[in-house]
Amino acid sequence: NPLAARLTVHGLNGGEALSFFLGRTTPSPPKESEGRKPGPEAQQMSRARVSLQVSQDRTRVTSDVGHNMLEHFLNGQPRAVRHRPGKLLTSWTVQLGPFAQHTIEVEKKTASTKLAVVRVDGDVLVEATGEDLGSRDGWFDCPFRFVGEKHLDWEVHELAGQTQQGGAQSSRAVVTQKTKYTHHCMVSFRESARELNVASLKVDGVSFERMFRQPDYREDTINCTPATLQKSYGLRVPHMFTDDSSTPLGDICDSVARTVTQSFGWDAKLRAQLKSIGVSLSANQLPAF
Repeated sequence: NPLAARLTVHGLNGGEALSFFLGRTTPSPPKESEGRKPGPEAQQMSRARVSLQVSQDRTRVTSDVGHNMLEHFLNGQPRAVRHRPGKLLTSWTVQLGPFAQHTIEVEKKTASTKLAVVRVDGDVLVEATGEDLGSRDGWFDCPFRFVGEKHLDWEVHELAGQTQQGGAQSSRAVVTQKTKYTHHCMVSFRESARELNVASLKVDGVSFERMFRQPDYREDTINCTPATLQKSYGLRVPHMFTDDSSTPLGDICDSVARTVTQSFGWDAKLRAQLKSIGVSLSANQLPAF
């Protein structure tokens, strides 16, 4: 019976229903304007990104955000913004970290139909019945996920000395810490319900009604010592080395090369080749945390 067909994707865990692969990126990517693709600046702005600047003497750290925003950026807690229930269309707006706000809608064309449309930020995610999605009996369950990557940019002065405490230069470099993250969502309602105002949304297992409300961020930007930053947020200020011979990786490779040549009697030429591994890896600056 072609009307009862179901699509599955076979992988390492066997067959998975199509709904297992539903997802969207967060924050939402920039959209085309008047047929023109978004430029690099617009794409950069659409990313979850916080910048931290470290003074040359490494005694102060400043940021482009305040305490509450940085805390929300790090923990990524989903928060409730707005709920608009309706008979045939219900929507929820959620905040996923300080830079990503998404609106999720579920709609039915008529009260009696089992077919429903789920949209994310105005774009159709799926149009299906509960059976199509592998839902519980008598239910419409639409699971999907938001997938993103947040960037923490450290602007630091480069180091060229033998120790991390000395040799700071006036030149600056950016060390970026990248963290991937996922939020799991579920839109549900009983198919026997004739109105969608009873539909529910859960994000990471928490119902919309029980989420923290998203506040307005009105605060001063961060200006503190590295010790305070580490104690308050668990963030450790990185170093950026420019001198090949003074990097931890260069020292490790030199030590390994020395041990190998002494143990096996290999010549100095091979030792130089082994040491060059550290040089080549650190030639374009080597960050260390």
